[in-house]
Amino acid sequence: MTRTMLKSYRDLKLERDRLGILIHNLEQTLYSPRSPNLSGMPRSGSGSPTENAVIRHADLVNQYNGKMEELARAIRTIEKAIDRLPSKERTLIRLYYIEGMTWEETGVVMQYSWSQLHRIHARALAMLESL
Repeated sequence: MTRTMLKSYRDLKLERDRLGILIHNLEQTLYSPRSPNLSGMPRSGSGSPTENAVIRHADLVNQYNGKMEELARAIRTIEKAIDRLPSKERTLIRLYYIEGMTWEETGVVMQYSWSQLHRIHARALAMLESL
């Protein structure tokens, strides 16, 4: 586990959440009522526009679901590594990297000085790299 992976955690969660919204919107579009084709004229081609739209929507949903699974796997990997840390290091990592607090805010919450935080941080990173 590297610092880069920790820094990517919030971006991974944001991307996963955005994909969830895209999937929801695609499904809403797919299943919303439409006006039927009343022309009575047969259509040529490989399928009706509705069938083609359903296929395109299903492909996009499958693609987005695959990406969401990748993101969830990466998030779980980071979470498992963090969970293996001692309490103090785990708290610091969660506050700083996961919740996005500044060093000052983290110091206030944990009641440590800046230098103490950075010693704990260095120790936590060393532990994570050895996992």
